[in-house]
Amino acid sequence: MTDQNHGSSPLFSIIIPLEFHRGKFDHAWQAWQRQDIDSTLLEIILMIPPGFEDHGILPTANDRRVRVQFSEARHDIALCAEGASIASGRYLFFTESHCWPRPDVLSRCLRAFEQNHDWAAFSCGTVRVVHNRLSIAEAKMYQDDIENGMMLHPWKKVLDHGFATKREAYDACGGFRPEFGHYSEWVLAASYFEKAYKVGFLRDATMEHYYVGSLAPLSEFTRDFVEGEISYFSSNANRAKDVLEPPPEWVSRGNFDQTAARRIFFAVVDSLQETLTRPLQLARLITLASRWSIPAFLGDRVACSMALIEVWLRWIMLRLDPRQSVIRSFKSYIAALIKYQRLTSVRKLRDAHQPGFQQIARDFPAVPNGTGFHLLETYGDRKFRWSEPAACLEFQAPRGRYRLHLTCLPVRTMLANLDLRIYLDGRRIPPEAIRLSRHAIEIDIELTTPGAHTLLWICRAFKGKHDRRKLGLPIVNFDLLPWKPMSSTR
Repeated sequence: MTDQNHGSSPLFSIIIPLEFHRGKFDHAWQAWQRQDIDSTLLEIILMIPPGFEDHGILPTANDRRVRVQFSEARHDIALCAEGASIASGRYLFFTESHCWPRPDVLSRCLRAFEQNHDWAAFSCGTVRVVHNRLSIAEAKMYQDDIENGMMLHPWKKVLDHGFATKREAYDACGGFRPEFGHYSEWVLAASYFEKAYKVGFLRDATMEHYYVGSLAPLSEFTRDFVEGEISYFSSNANRAKDVLEPPPEWVSRGNFDQTAARRIFFAVVDSLQETLTRPLQLARLITLASRWSIPAFLGDRVACSMALIEVWLRWIMLRLDPRQSVIRSFKSYIAALIKYQRLTSVRKLRDAHQPGFQQIARDFPAVPNGTGFHLLETYGDRKFRWSEPAACLEFQAPRGRYRLHLTCLPVRTMLANLDLRIYLDGRRIPPEAIRLSRHAIEIDIELTTPGAHTLLWICRAFKGKHDRRKLGLPIVNFDLLPWKPMSSTR
């Protein structure tokens, strides 16, 4: 390890991890030598992962501005975090080893901090460097995302191609979180937003970014991002709950819970016996039983297999696509790949029985441990989730007598055409213990054992306008209240 002692603290600390230099670090290094800022104002920290073999590209000059730090960290986000911990500059500048700055980047950054006192940080502009048709498509996809984040999105402002920040703001926001991989970029951006630190966009401070144009490293990057994303939402990390949104594959993970799906399946089969003489209801329940048979006995295996088939189909289309439409095919392939990687990441957590895996209540309190629910929606200023016509949720409670209160949106008539059957821990609740109103369902229950309990319902499907989904109950909230005698009919 080479580590120079600086006589005075530099203004900028340039932190460059060398995990993915893609053979372009020589371009980056030469560009950093040509900065038009006084060289005494900066230090360059090169973070070297274990097993690094390209020592020939490392600078050999005895330059006091350069610190070559050998690390045990293997991920570039971890290398960035470690580099920040040893940096001595007032401003931290994070970049990648396959990016190189134009000569005036640091002088523009300095002016930006001096002229925009309300900026805690900013991302620099980027220019793509491409060399084949896939790199063109890759660059187009990322440039569209960058433009949206920098110009339109409220908080996705951290771009590690070139990100400059005041040291105190970076520390206050928790810095890069190595445990979340490349998703740490979004976590940090959300933290700046949550703590009201302003992050600007300095388009004229231009970094050139080399796009490799190969599917293998891109697949590796997206998997790392997705695994970090799923790990983040399954963790107990202090997080900006109203800023970062969980992906649909995470929110809907309960729909592949085999134990809960079996409960629904057998409850539907049990209800079939009551409808043998009513053909329309019989057909409806057979359809419900069919819907829940696959997750009940196969879990998420079919969903993962179908997602993988979609990836292969999109890969074939991308390989065969003519040049004029390759960008569209490339984006479709990446979207399919991310969906598959999310499903498999969720499966890994499920198989490992990770703590917090089923804590859907943290994502949306109305549906603790829910199975048979659509994604979160907003109606006016109220958040809710539609259940499917058959659904269940799990809750924890000690022994005792309670009133379950399901608050619903008043968008379907509860008192008509509902054909509601409710089960508690596999036993049918008698109709006289259930009270319906326009916006709620109340159920009197008695729990004879403490611990986990399951509430399950089957109802007639509701048809929304221009909505092809099978809808059940629009759940706003779920409350377990002390029992009290029912008031007179409203």
